[in-house]
Amino acid sequence: MADETIQSMFLSSERRLNRLKYFKRTLVIGVVAILLNVLFSNEDGSDNAFTLLLSIFFLVPSYFLDVQRLKDLDKDSTIAILNVILGLVFMVFAQDSLSIEMMNYGIITGEARVYIFVSLIQTAIWVYLCFAEGTHGRNKYGEDPLEANES
Repeated sequence: MADETIQSMFLSSERRLNRLKYFKRTLVIGVVAILLNVLFSNEDGSDNAFTLLLSIFFLVPSYFLDVQRLKDLDKDSTIAILNVILGLVFMVFAQDSLSIEMMNYGIITGEARVYIFVSLIQTAIWVYLCFAEGTHGRNKYGEDPLEANES
Protein backbone atom coordinates (compact mmCIF):
# COMPACT_ATOMS: atom_id res chain seq x y z
CA MET A 1 0.00 0.00 0.00
CA ALA A 2 1.61 3.18 -1.17
CA ASP A 3 -0.65 5.38 0.95
CA GLU A 4 0.57 3.97 4.27
CA THR A 5 1.63 6.52 6.84
CA ILE A 6 3.69 5.99 9.97
CA GLN A 7 0.48 6.33 11.96
CA SER A 8 -1.40 3.74 9.89
CA MET A 9 1.56 1.34 10.01
CA PHE A 10 2.39 1.54 13.72
CA LEU A 11 -0.56 3.14 15.55
CA SER A 12 -3.63 1.58 14.02
CA SER A 13 -5.53 -1.59 14.67
CA GLU A 14 -7.76 -1.26 11.62
CA ARG A 15 -6.16 -3.80 9.33
CA ARG A 16 -4.71 -7.24 8.98
CA LEU A 17 -0.93 -7.55 8.75
CA ASN A 18 0.91 -10.36 6.98
CA ARG A 19 3.96 -12.13 8.41
CA LEU A 20 6.65 -10.35 6.41
CA LYS A 21 5.39 -6.84 7.17
CA TYR A 22 4.97 -7.77 10.83
CA PHE A 23 8.54 -9.07 10.99
CA LYS A 24 10.00 -6.00 9.26
CA ARG A 25 8.05 -3.54 11.41
CA THR A 26 8.85 -5.25 14.71
CA LEU A 27 12.49 -5.38 13.62
CA VAL A 28 12.46 -1.61 13.01
CA ILE A 29 10.90 -0.96 16.42
CA GLY A 30 13.36 -3.29 18.14
CA VAL A 31 16.45 -1.81 16.51
CA VAL A 32 15.37 1.78 17.18
CA ALA A 33 14.46 0.93 20.79
CA ILE A 34 17.81 -0.76 21.40
CA LEU A 35 19.78 2.08 19.82
CA LEU A 36 17.96 4.70 21.88
CA ASN A 37 18.37 2.63 25.03
CA VAL A 38 22.11 2.32 24.45
CA LEU A 39 22.38 6.01 23.61
CA PHE A 40 20.52 7.23 26.69
CA SER A 41 21.34 4.61 29.33
CA ASN A 42 23.60 5.37 32.27
CA GLU A 43 27.37 5.16 31.91
CA ASP A 44 27.40 1.66 33.40
CA GLY A 45 24.79 0.54 30.86
CA SER A 46 21.92 0.42 33.34
CA ASP A 47 18.56 1.95 32.62
CA ASN A 48 17.36 5.25 33.99
CA ALA A 49 13.96 6.94 34.15
CA PHE A 50 14.24 8.22 30.57
CA THR A 51 15.12 4.83 29.09
CA LEU A 52 12.26 3.30 31.08
CA LEU A 53 9.89 5.85 29.55
CA LEU A 54 11.30 5.08 26.10
CA SER A 55 10.64 1.39 26.70
CA ILE A 56 7.05 2.10 27.69
CA PHE A 57 6.69 4.34 24.63
CA PHE A 58 7.75 1.47 22.35
CA LEU A 59 5.13 -0.83 23.87
CA VAL A 60 2.42 1.20 22.12
CA PRO A 61 3.39 0.53 18.48
CA SER A 62 4.30 -3.04 19.42
CA TYR A 63 0.80 -3.54 20.77
CA PHE A 64 -0.80 -2.23 17.57
CA LEU A 65 1.42 -4.42 15.38
CA ASP A 66 0.49 -7.46 17.48
CA VAL A 67 -3.22 -6.60 17.11
CA GLN A 68 -2.90 -6.21 13.33
CA ARG A 69 -1.07 -9.54 13.08
CA LEU A 70 -3.59 -11.29 15.32
CA LYS A 71 -6.38 -10.02 13.05
CA ASP A 72 -4.68 -11.76 10.13
CA LEU A 73 -4.75 -14.93 12.25
CA ASP A 74 -8.48 -14.33 12.93
CA LYS A 75 -7.84 -13.92 16.65
CA ASP A 76 -8.81 -11.17 19.08
CA SER A 77 -6.36 -8.86 20.85
CA THR A 78 -6.02 -10.89 24.07
CA ILE A 79 -2.49 -12.06 23.23
CA ALA A 80 -1.46 -8.48 22.40
CA ILE A 81 -2.75 -7.26 25.76
CA LEU A 82 -0.91 -10.11 27.50
CA ASN A 83 2.27 -9.15 25.65
CA VAL A 84 1.99 -5.52 26.86
CA ILE A 85 1.51 -6.69 30.45
CA LEU A 86 4.50 -9.00 30.09
CA GLY A 87 6.50 -6.09 28.66
CA LEU A 88 5.70 -4.02 31.73
CA VAL A 89 6.65 -6.90 34.03
CA PHE A 90 9.86 -7.34 32.05
CA MET A 91 10.71 -3.66 32.55
CA VAL A 92 10.11 -3.86 36.28
CA PHE A 93 12.41 -6.85 36.69
CA ALA A 94 14.95 -5.60 34.14
CA GLN A 95 15.47 -2.57 36.38
CA ASP A 96 16.87 -4.83 39.09
CA SER A 97 20.46 -4.66 37.91
CA LEU A 98 21.58 -6.60 40.99
CA SER A 99 19.63 -9.64 39.79
CA ILE A 100 21.08 -9.30 36.30
CA GLU A 101 24.59 -8.92 37.75
CA MET A 102 24.03 -12.02 39.89
CA MET A 103 22.87 -13.94 36.78
CA ASN A 104 26.24 -13.15 35.22
CA TYR A 105 27.85 -15.09 38.08
CA GLY A 106 25.46 -18.00 37.79
CA ILE A 107 23.27 -16.98 40.72
CA ILE A 108 19.67 -16.91 39.57
CA THR A 109 17.46 -15.01 42.02
CA GLY A 110 13.68 -15.01 42.10
CA GLU A 111 13.60 -11.73 40.16
CA ALA A 112 15.96 -13.13 37.56
CA ARG A 113 13.74 -16.19 37.14
CA VAL A 114 10.77 -13.92 36.41
CA TYR A 115 12.92 -11.93 33.98
CA ILE A 116 13.94 -15.10 32.13
CA PHE A 117 10.42 -16.57 32.17
CA VAL A 118 8.84 -13.38 30.81
CA SER A 119 11.56 -13.12 28.15
CA LEU A 120 10.84 -16.66 26.99
CA ILE A 121 7.08 -16.11 26.82
CA GLN A 122 7.49 -12.87 24.87
CA THR A 123 9.89 -14.54 22.47
CA ALA A 124 7.45 -17.42 21.95
CA ILE A 125 4.62 -14.96 21.20
CA TRP A 126 6.81 -13.08 18.73
CA VAL A 127 7.91 -16.29 16.97
CA TYR A 128 4.28 -17.43 16.75
CA LEU A 129 3.20 -14.11 15.26
CA CYS A 130 6.10 -14.16 12.79
CA PHE A 131 5.58 -17.69 11.52
CA ALA A 132 1.90 -18.60 11.92
CA GLU A 133 0.17 -18.48 8.57
CA GLY A 134 -2.68 -16.00 8.36
CA THR A 135 -6.17 -17.01 7.33
CA HIS A 136 -6.65 -17.26 3.58
CA GLY A 137 -9.22 -14.95 2.10
CA ARG A 138 -11.54 -12.68 4.01
CA ASN A 139 -12.04 -13.18 7.74
CA LYS A 140 -14.10 -11.27 10.31
CA TYR A 141 -11.39 -8.55 10.40
CA GLY A 142 -11.22 -7.86 6.67
CA GLU A 143 -9.61 -8.85 3.41
CA ASP A 144 -6.50 -11.02 3.16
CA PRO A 145 -3.51 -8.62 3.08
CA LEU A 146 -1.72 -10.85 0.57
CA GLU A 147 -4.67 -10.74 -1.82
CA ALA A 148 -4.96 -6.97 -1.35
CA ASN A 149 -1.27 -6.56 -2.33
CA GLU A 150 -1.77 -8.53 -5.54
CA SER A 151 -4.61 -6.34 -6.82
